[in-house]
Amino acid sequence: MTPVANWAPRYLGGGPALPPSGASLIWRMNEASGSSVADTSGNSRTGTATGTTIVTDAPYGNARSFNGTSDYVV
Repeated sequence: MTPVANWAPRYLGGGPALPPSGASLIWRMNEASGSSVADTSGNSRTGTATGTTIVTDAPYGNARSFNGTSDYVV
């Protein structure tokens, strides 16, 4: 399966952008702990994060930090 959308909230004009309609999966990556990445599209395609660090003081809530080489979510 190839993900069609990896959407994170972006705040434009004072409010969050809406996720793309018809998205196969939406990983917000805003979990507070663990390696599970919830799919909020309604399609139950939960991901598993490997090597990522959870950042709890990101500007808009929790986030995941990737090292650019070996961290990933599948």
